[in-house]
Amino acid sequence: MSMLIRELHLLSDDLEGTEKFYHQTLGLSLLHKTDDLLTFSAGQTTLSFHRSHDEKPQYHFAFNIPCNQIYEGLKWMQGKASLLEITPNEPIADFKNWHAKAFYFLDNNENILEFIARDDLHNEREEAFGPNAVLSVSEIGIVGDDAEEQSKYLIDRYGLDYFSKQPPLPRFAALGDDEGLFIVVPYGREWYPTDILSSKHWVAVHLNIDNKEEVFEMHTSPSITKSA
Repeated sequence: MSMLIRELHLLSDDLEGTEKFYHQTLGLSLLHKTDDLLTFSAGQTTLSFHRSHDEKPQYHFAFNIPCNQIYEGLKWMQGKASLLEITPNEPIADFKNWHAKAFYFLDNNENILEFIARDDLHNEREEAFGPNAVLSVSEIGIVGDDAEEQSKYLIDRYGLDYFSKQPPLPRFAALGDDEGLFIVVPYGREWYPTDILSSKHWVAVHLNIDNKEEVFEMHTSPSITKSA
């Protein structure tokens, strides 16, 4: 099974700050802009933020970067955002079972972002690290009332499988593969590596699963302004 996140749609109470962070700080190309919508190019994924009002949305999502550039990526991000520590003075997490390394930081909305380098993708690059090293959105956190029930729904509805490198746990499941993952947790669980609690907000994901186009959407927000 293969899964690619083609589009990710999220909310933001602060589109002005979001444009500054993703376009100026991260250097992602701005593809589309209205008063109520921003769309950026994140490699193979288009990343859109829709204006919300007093929603205070918070998400966790991850970007794939070249598997040989985790330390270059970390150096590039220093001074651009507040890097989160895994242990004192150590910002890099080593996920040995996943054959991956990652580091985390917050955007202007206090979304928990992750740059992750996955060895098994064999996507090495020799050019200097920069915005083009953002290859795709590879993970999006999905928050439900019950992680096991939410996972079962996604498996039944979309033909997904549990990630082969991560056995499901009662309060945590990963569905998909190295290219694309749903990270399924229950409401109120701490997002690693922070004490920020998971919360439910509207999210829409356009997927390519085994070359079939699918759309997943969670309707949990009453105060979204959506623009075409």
